[in-house]
Amino acid sequence: MPNNPMWKLRRLAPRAKRVLERRKNEASVLAAYEPKLVPAADLFIAFYDHAADYKSTWQREMQEGRNAIAVLGNSVRSWVPLVLSDVVSLDTSDFADSPVADDVILGAQRLMARVGAYSDAAGSPLSYRESLAVDVRVKLEAAVKERSEAEAADRQFQQTLANARSSADAFEGVLQAFRKSLGLAVGRQDKDYQKLRLQRAAQRDEDDDPGAPVPELPDAPDESDDEAAA
Repeated sequence: MPNNPMWKLRRLAPRAKRVLERRKNEASVLAAYEPKLVPAADLFIAFYDHAADYKSTWQREMQEGRNAIAVLGNSVRSWVPLVLSDVVSLDTSDFADSPVADDVILGAQRLMARVGAYSDAAGSPLSYRESLAVDVRVKLEAAVKERSEAEAADRQFQQTLANARSSADAFEGVLQAFRKSLGLAVGRQDKDYQKLRLQRAAQRDEDDDPGAPVPELPDAPDESDDEAAA
């Protein structure tokens, strides 16, 4: 996992590529980084941007799943008092007592089964058996569907994050090495060396990528943030 926030690395990746292109002819050691730094930066940018783009889909699917479960739970809870007035032996703890999705779904299934199987002393079913079955079944099917889609979206999002983190880790290692060589080749006061410092990631730069993330709140100034590793 990268040692620094990925959004910072995402802002530095295009800068590093442009600095390398601009300065690679000044020292053979800098040119030697091209086959390592460029692919590492490009891969990280691609994975980071994919995760960022997918995040809104993930958030929407997760919220739709939570909403569907909440609607189902509320429906079950609204039927329980009526059923309890007729089936005094009903154990209400079996029905939507928990907000956990699995428990809500199981509670709905139990309520439908209990009402469906019930008959009074005369052998008659509850008068609202079909109404309850239709109402709960519709919401149950929606909850199962939305929950399944949310779980699939979550799996995909976690994979995109894993890819981004892995590629960020690889890019960060190459970036740190490149900065060390750059500092020795052109001097640490050089503008190109300074713009690749992690603490400069939040600052606007002419080498920034228009597609890079908007800077988050800047960290407290710390001139030693990555000088020790330089």
